[in-house]
Amino acid sequence: MRPPPLKTPNGEPLLMPKLRVLEEGGSGILFTPSMRPLHARGIDRLFATVFYCVDAKGAVYGVRMLRSTGVDVYDQDLAQRYEGMRFEPYRDGDHAVAFCTLDGHVIDLR
Repeated sequence: MRPPPLKTPNGEPLLMPKLRVLEEGGSGILFTPSMRPLHARGIDRLFATVFYCVDAKGAVYGVRMLRSTGVDVYDQDLAQRYEGMRFEPYRDGDHAVAFCTLDGHVIDLR
């Protein structure tokens, strides 16, 4: 059985374009103290998938975690970072258009 299609907030197309970051959403996400117990138990990697949309001006909205790392603090930091990012607008011909996409992350705890 296939999962249902991913719904976007306003019916935006789900695209996987190469994006050019115009503004980072904050400092890099660091190894937090909440991750030490995971590392001590032999967990070397965390995985996350972030869904987000970009409006016609390049601002990010609709951020949500599709796959949580399991570390709430880290998930919140990652979502906040995306919320502060700006991208070069995606163009369909001469028109900038809103779209949604997702990014996968592998966080190495070693």
